[in-house]
Amino acid sequence: IQSFCLDLFKTAGGAVDPQVSAITVGCVQLIALLISGYAMDKWGRKKVIIFSAVLMGTAEISLGKYHFLKSQKDYQEFVENTLSWVPLTSVVLSMMGFSLGVGAIPFVMVGELTPAHIKSHATGLFNSFSQLTNFAILQTYYVFIEHLHPYGTFWLYGSVCFTMALFAWFLIPETKGEHLVDLERRLTRSAIGPDSPSPEQLKVELGVASTKDKCAATSASSGCVSMVDFRCLEETNGD
Repeated sequence: IQSFCLDLFKTAGGAVDPQVSAITVGCVQLIALLISGYAMDKWGRKKVIIFSAVLMGTAEISLGKYHFLKSQKDYQEFVENTLSWVPLTSVVLSMMGFSLGVGAIPFVMVGELTPAHIKSHATGLFNSFSQLTNFAILQTYYVFIEHLHPYGTFWLYGSVCFTMALFAWFLIPETKGEHLVDLERRLTRSAIGPDSPSPEQLKVELGVASTKDKCAATSASSGCVSMVDFRCLEETNGD
């Protein structure tokens, strides 16, 4: 929608000039993006993603319904006279939902949900997959328009959004208010069982360990208290 916004408004028609509509969408998207940080800290990542996906799905299903009625000869006059506000409203709500949650929060959560030792690789893979997905959507948009018609295309996009909301509801954990160390320990324990790293070892991996934490991590990894551990304790007490 963002890439083909102007063309979309020209195809859909409506009471507002297509260029003005595109500018309006950009302004609303910017405001929603600025609000997204406050929203995810206030209500949590999971709730905002679900709300965002449902809002996008509802808006795109509505846009598909508009195109469907416009394609029916019996409803063309009704659509032009009564529903001319639907294209702009639907696109604004869809892009607002995207900027509020779906477009921003996954990039935050990928850093929160991946272990420290693979975080850089996971972030790179996630960004690569995101760009490939965007490329695929751009290349298939007009193919869908030709074979599914505009209403079928937006109904498909809306269905994907609702599927994403279900995915977030059942599978995405809430990370609001959790320390990275606690979060990584909980997720690692659930993945590999009770032999997961200790909190001190995780702090060392994350680069937030104190001298005392480093001593405890050394003891945990070796399974015994060595002379190095006593020297660490002496340094800690001296500090």
